[in-house]
Amino acid sequence: ESIVQAAPAGSDATVGRMKAAEATVLFADLAGFTPISEKASPQEVAELLETYFTHAVEAIFNAGGTLDKFIGDAVMAFFGAPVPQADHALRAVHAALKILAAQEHWNAERARRGLATLQVRLAINSGPVVVGDVGSRKRVDYTVLGNTVNVAARIGAYVADPGDIVIGPETQRLLEGAVPTKSLGEHQ
Repeated sequence: ESIVQAAPAGSDATVGRMKAAEATVLFADLAGFTPISEKASPQEVAELLETYFTHAVEAIFNAGGTLDKFIGDAVMAFFGAPVPQADHALRAVHAALKILAAQEHWNAERARRGLATLQVRLAINSGPVVVGDVGSRKRVDYTVLGNTVNVAARIGAYVADPGDIVIGPETQRLLEGAVPTKSLGEHQ
């Protein structure tokens, strides 16, 4: 089995089946999904997730992102790989804004039908990653790995409130004022 070593940030090195890249990672997680799913039939849960995933994936693909995976009721995507994109941070934010807009439209539709509405938490972080095929001898996934991914996941879990798009400091720097933001202060 080959050992994979991450290359220094900014390098274009390929190690094993992984390649170092600068990328932006996006997590979009449904808030309040568990209580709704506990009361719904499996068919209703599947239809709910299919609708949410469909509009999230459309927004990601329209912004030039790569769908990484579905994690329960969350979507993970990345921008800037496999094809480098100088504007990967802005693309991720545009995808997040489209996901929020689609969610608002869907919630209005659900409310008209007397159904519960769902909010989405969005977390975005930029930085060095390794990207490529990871897995076992029987199954591999094309994915991104690294602290950039971990921080994005933690922003979604511990900082973002329902209806928020929260970005990490490197994403903020890369945006260069292209999108209005406000500081949420320091977070561990």
